[in-house]
Amino acid sequence: MPGASCRDRRRRSETGRGPGNPGADPGHHRGGHPGVRPHRDDPQSYHAFGGFKVQGKGEDGAAALLADALAVQAAGAFAVVLECVPPKLAALVTRKLDIITIGIGAGAGCDGQVLVWQDMLGLNGDKVPKFVRCFAPVGQTMTQAFRAYDREVKAGAFPAVSETYAQSDCGDDVLAVWNRTTPLSRRRWSERGDAR
Repeated sequence: MPGASCRDRRRRSETGRGPGNPGADPGHHRGGHPGVRPHRDDPQSYHAFGGFKVQGKGEDGAAALLADALAVQAAGAFAVVLECVPPKLAALVTRKLDIITIGIGAGAGCDGQVLVWQDMLGLNGDKVPKFVRCFAPVGQTMTQAFRAYDREVKAGAFPAVSETYAQSDCGDDVLAVWNRTTPLSRRRWSERGDAR
């Protein structure tokens, strides 16, 4: 989470410890994630929730999400991640909890925000959820760079002489002797045979 992305200093400093969190241990910080689970870390749970679908829909869904968040707090978590949650509900959950809330697709009413860095840098192309904003199209630049590298290596243009260490304490005459007296590796013998 970027520095200062949690706006409430009291929530930041307390990190969920205190009378409301008897299970919290300063040496073992725990976070909760009700609703949509991170698909990269837990794909089965992600698909069980139907992908990136709004959580807490309807009165029953909203009540269940709030109850889950309160249960996570009671279990000793220092924070809770709210993902794909309607902004008004996420803001309500934030007001009801003593621990911090981190939003991802949950509006600006959470204490802090988080995005998957591959998404915010455009590394996943167009296959991103609605709440993602690409802050820099690094993915396109990286793809172009990898293709250029592949092309230059295959063409023998990389590395160039200027990109190698031409000077050596071992003279060319010594290398020439070793070239004549040291047998080729089995792989090189095989390549020589194939060339014939």
